[in-house]
Amino acid sequence: MARNRSPLASVLWTMLFLVALVGAAFPWLVDRWDEWATTLQDEAATVAPVVPGAVSLGDSASLLIVVQNVDGSAASIVLGSVAEDGKPVFAIIPNSIFTLLPGFGEFRISETMRFEDEQLARVTIENLLGARIDSVLALGPGDIAAALASPIEVDVSSALTVRDESGATRVVLDAGGQLFDGLQIEMLLLERGESDLLSWTQRQSSAWEAILGEIRRRPGVAGLLAGVGVKADVLGALAQNPRVVLVPAVPVATGSAGEGFVLSGADAEAFVTSRVPSLKLFDEPRPRVELLNGNGRIQATRSVAEALIRNGFRIVRTDNADNFDFEKTLVVAQGRSQQRSAEEIARILAVSEVLLELDTPSGVVDISIIVGQDIDSGEG
Repeated sequence: MARNRSPLASVLWTMLFLVALVGAAFPWLVDRWDEWATTLQDEAATVAPVVPGAVSLGDSASLLIVVQNVDGSAASIVLGSVAEDGKPVFAIIPNSIFTLLPGFGEFRISETMRFEDEQLARVTIENLLGARIDSVLALGPGDIAAALASPIEVDVSSALTVRDESGATRVVLDAGGQLFDGLQIEMLLLERGESDLLSWTQRQSSAWEAILGEIRRRPGVAGLLAGVGVKADVLGALAQNPRVVLVPAVPVATGSAGEGFVLSGADAEAFVTSRVPSLKLFDEPRPRVELLNGNGRIQATRSVAEALIRNGFRIVRTDNADNFDFEKTLVVAQGRSQQRSAEEIARILAVSEVLLELDTPSGVVDISIIVGQDIDSGEG
């Protein structure tokens, strides 16, 4: 006849069984705990901390501001960048930089607003710098003056002088620290006067520092300039003790187009890497692309350029092809080393075939594209 265990013995046997079970399973539990902990840490890292009253902009955000003059040109162009791991950067871009306007050819950046609108300015500057632009704020004549209700302190870098009808020059706005109203501050941005382009760009920098200071003191000014939404949020964040810098363009003079600036690809890459690394579109050197219009449609290369720029390619030339009878778009790799980049372009544009130029590859561009009838001006 079986003996009945006492309640105490049953408890002891149960405890010993559980200890043995846990001991055998302990390595598995440790591994699983590490997995759970890692997963929780990863999930926590993706959730931005919420600070009452603070605007969450993610890891980084950028805002291109274009101020248009009465003649339709882009008088003042700046690129602002806000990142969680650094001070806001407010980059003044000289409006007289000669560069490629995708779909239109080589012009000053200021001409973007005459050919199209602020979206062409965005694509042009993304192509020039290789930097991501999240949104664009276009301001017309009078917008800044209307937002600045009371005079503010401005430290003007150099005097603004103009030439009257008699040919004499006179000082309109003096140099140094002084109180300016909104119209005078806007004049610093819009009027070159008799000064050189660099002095004008430096005066624009003085004006923007004053405007950002006013937004810092009166946050509502950001809303007056940018409305309600993410643009105003970024503008408000940019005003918080930003680093105001000039894009390092080099002055040049051309016979027909006059004086201006140029920015090399190497200088552009170095600027983005050192000043706004969170906006860099492509880690590797950007492949150089030429776009040729082979279908005769207006702005056929414009849409293709925008798609490629956002995917890390640099458009260095746009022109017409030898004829407009190309039914299918051609992607040509200039040498075997460019085949992978050409295949990536073919994937972006949904082109089925990549050609390889081995006999006489170009030393100026890496990939050539002839846009055919299969791509409309609104596609790409």
